Formats: sequence, C-alpha cells, structure tokens
Amino acid sequence: MQIEVVDDCSPDVDVEKLVKEFGNSRISFYRNPENLGHSFNFTECIRRAKGELIHLLHEDDLVKPGFYKKFEEIFDKYKTIGAAYCRQEYIDEDGGTMFFSDTDLPETGIMDDAAVLLAERQRIQYCSMVVKRSAYEKTGGFMMKNIGCEDWEMWVRIAANFPVAYTTEALAKYRIHRSSMTGGDMRTGRDMRDLRESAEIFTEYLPKEKRKEVALKRNLHYGSYSFENAKKMLNEFKDEEGAAAQLSETIKLNPEIVLIIWIFLDSSRYLLRVREFQLLLLPKIMKVL
Repeated sequence: MQIEVVDDCSPDVDVEKLVKEFGNSRISFYRNPENLGHSFNFTECIRRAKGELIHLLHEDDLVKPGFYKKFEEIFDKYKTIGAAYCRQEYIDEDGGTMFFSDTDLPETGIMDDAAVLLAERQRIQYCSMVVKRSAYEKTGGFMMKNIGCEDWEMWVRIAANFPVAYTTEALAKYRIHRSSMTGGDMRTGRDMRDLRESAEIFTEYLPKEKRKEVALKRNLHYGSYSFENAKKMLNEFKDEEGAAAQLSETIKLNPEIVLIIWIFLDSSRYLLRVREFQLLLLPKIMKVL
C-alpha cells in the first residue's frame, strides 16, 4: 500500500515535519509548489498514486478497521466495476456519532442505474469512495474549478462510464464541523450555487429521457435542505443575512416551498413562526436576488 500525504502548500503548519515524526518512513510526503485549491489538489493526488485502487482521505475524516480489506474483496468479486463506496457514519467535531447515511442497497452488490441514482442527490463522501486508477484515467481528473461539489460531479461521471458497487457496512466516518454552518459558503448561499453549477454539468452525463425527472427530484430535495438551513441560520445563529442568502437559493431550487408556506401561513403555530421568518427576511431576500 502506498500512503502519501499531499500538502496543498499549507501556510500555517509544517506538515512535512509531522509526517516524518509520526510516519516512521512508512508515509511519503509531497508539497505542492503553490496552493492549487482542493479540486486541483485531489487531481494531483490521483497523478501521484501508483496503485490499482485509489482512496482519497481528508485530514479530518476516518476509516474503520477492515475498510481496505472489505474493498479489496469487493473489487476482487466484481471485476467490471470502476468504483465502490460504503455507507458512511457522520461524526461531530469530537468524534461523536451524529447520524448514518441512507442505505442505498439492501446488501452489498452492483447498483442498477448508478449514475441516475447518484445524480439525484449527493450520497457519497470522499472517505467512503474507492476508485480504480483505470477509471480515473478514462474519465479524467476533477473539474478544473474549485467549487464545493467537484466530488459529486466526479462520482456521477464515473458511474456514467462504469458499474459502481456498494456495501451496506458503514466503514467510513465523515466529520461535520459546526463552523461549516457559519462559514462563508453557507451564509452567502455559495454552497447551493456550487451545487446547481455542478448539477448542470453532470446532468448531461445521464440518458436524455432521465434528465428532467432527476433534476426535479434533486431540486425538491435540496430546496427543502436549503430551506432548513435558512431557518437554522435565523433561529440558531441569529444570522439574518445568511438566512436570506439561503432562502434566495431555496426559491431558485424549488419556489413552491415558499409559495405553499405563504398560502398556509396561519394554519399552525409552526407556520406562524415561518410568517415571522418571511416578514423579517423578505426585504433582504429581494436584495440578494
């Protein structure tokens, strides 16, 4: 196994020193000559990988014991696949379990219509995905732009060209930081804009007769997701500007969410709270739009 840390020219930490101290000569190190940004850095990881199978693991995520053995078994069994992924456990900053991802198949196996399923919503984090080097060589590197959904576009692109396998075992842990809720991408709505931009690209990989249906499902899902984030921005973080930015993206994804709530404003105590939410944010939303 080749284990290598690829440092995207980190300005604050001497990563090479850490690797030499704890890697015991088993872990190699490479530092980009300049900061490339995450999308280009992951492509550099692929370029430097020498093995048949490639696993990209972020510095704050984890895999459980047995992860690599399980994937070795999967690729040995399903010779035609280009990639495989597992169910993932979402953890907080302290490593506590928050929730698990949905189960995409009842048991380990090859997915039917994987590209269509993966295009409906983001189901895979980097830590849970293993890809054949030959699949990356055919499909190319990550998109030539540093947006937040470059991995989603890649997984759909691979699934459009190769069979993809899945295991129900939750062998990877993806960390969610509270700071990501208050960070620039979410409070400006950039996270949803990146999502829509990425989706416009990978929808073209799907059969023409499936594109409209998949786009509708995706927009309904992320319209609700964006709306919940807008409420959290307002209620939990008291961030009116961030809530307005998220709600403006909600409207673009699924305007019916706002319309339905507007019609039934007084139907429950919950919706009365939404009325206050809308009256407070509407001027800010119009400014954002």
